[in-house]
Amino acid sequence: VLVAELMYTQSSCTERVGAGEHRRQPSASLLSDLESGAAQPSQLVLNVVRFHGKLWSLNNELLWCLKEYSRRCASKDVPQSEVKATVLIWPLGAGVLCEGQEIYEVF
Repeated sequence: VLVAELMYTQSSCTERVGAGEHRRQPSASLLSDLESGAAQPSQLVLNVVRFHGKLWSLNNELLWCLKEYSRRCASKDVPQSEVKATVLIWPLGAGVLCEGQEIYEVF
């Protein structure tokens, strides 16, 4: 999925990644890894829900890293449209658990 098409579910992010392989790592460190090639955008899996036709990320720190990486790529003449994310699309409903929490509570 194109990073530009993903939406945040919160108005702000913490300074540390909250999920996945890079959990507890500073977001700036992950961003550096993306820029150096030590990490690839496709390796970062985002949990998302579809709501009103849009995909909303439950992993806002990871999404921020990907969007910022995409923005920086664009400033180096690498089209933003080339930066894609791997997503797991969760159904938005009661009783569905994502990382131990009901999905509608996370969303």
